[in-house]
Amino acid sequence: MKKVLVSIISDHNVPNYLLAKEFETEIDEHILLATEIMSNKAKYLMKTIKLKQQKIITISEESMRDIVMVIEKATDSIDAEYIVNLTGGNKLMALAVYHCFLNKKASIYYLPIDKNKIIKISPEIKDQTLNIRANLLDYLSLYGKELEKNNNINFCHFDRLKANDFLKRYAMFSENDKKMLAELNGIRNDSENKNKIKKNKKLDLSDKGELISFLNLKAGVLLENGIISKESLEYVLGGWLEEYVYYLCKEQIREEFIGINVYLKTFNSSCPPDEFDVIFLFSNCLYVVECKTRINDAIMKDSIIKIKALTSRETGINVKRFIVTMNSISEVSEANKNRAKEYGIKILYKENVMNNELLFQDLINKKE
Repeated sequence: MKKVLVSIISDHNVPNYLLAKEFETEIDEHILLATEIMSNKAKYLMKTIKLKQQKIITISEESMRDIVMVIEKATDSIDAEYIVNLTGGNKLMALAVYHCFLNKKASIYYLPIDKNKIIKISPEIKDQTLNIRANLLDYLSLYGKELEKNNNINFCHFDRLKANDFLKRYAMFSENDKKMLAELNGIRNDSENKNKIKKNKKLDLSDKGELISFLNLKAGVLLENGIISKESLEYVLGGWLEEYVYYLCKEQIREEFIGINVYLKTFNSSCPPDEFDVIFLFSNCLYVVECKTRINDAIMKDSIIKIKALTSRETGINVKRFIVTMNSISEVSEANKNRAKEYGIKILYKENVMNNELLFQDLINKKE
């Protein structure tokens, strides 16, 4: 007798993915129950898991009678044993599906958010350990997102020791040193220089003696004939913090669950990709980290709004949002602190970074 997995499709496909993967070797066929609005979400699930034998059944979200009639018509002629996932959909849909399969040969399950367990609710009630974890690319695919072409999300320009060294150097920078960084940033952002950097992968600073001295002596970047590479330029102006955070996360998180400088686009979309500094999965929950070395209040506000916009319902029901900055607590306005709190964003300040209170206290005490 074949085994059929029945899944209710909703905005958040992760529970459907997890149960499908958990029973992957047992399943012969998939039935995906979806409203018309959720049809694309069903396709995302099919694409991510690469379902071979599958059937999408369109159901109502408002009429229990209609849902029951459609399901019974589709399943009455099938001689099968069912595995049913009630996690998706609204309460009415879940009740209707439960009603349809309660008296069939079926095992019925529910996956609570953030618990890494499966609750079997029929024919007997018991908890089971969830052994599957979604990798980062599969998780994003479930929400209709994919990497921009040639985006290597595990590539760093320098090693962990370099990031640690630059953190120590940055902590010792004087106000004049920070003015040097601001000047370098202005030179980089000049439209003519941007084009040169893009074309030549380097920038000529040979007429900037004070800057060269700062880079050599304070930043630890040795320039040859006053030339700085694009990689070193971006690193000094903030890339070091992204790589520091990335390496710190990798102490606990395997490579398939984490990415740096991630460019995401929506399936079949011509819109520009969204950029994320560091993102990772931990216990099937998405963490998004925006890294800012030293910014003014207006840019902090923009960063808070950006990370909120990029982590809407399209990227998961339980996204953890962070901004890591080398600004001190006193350098961030109360308005921005309150705005971040309202949006569910935690700001980690220079004090947190320097006291090794960075990333992320709930991870430090948990293991996969």
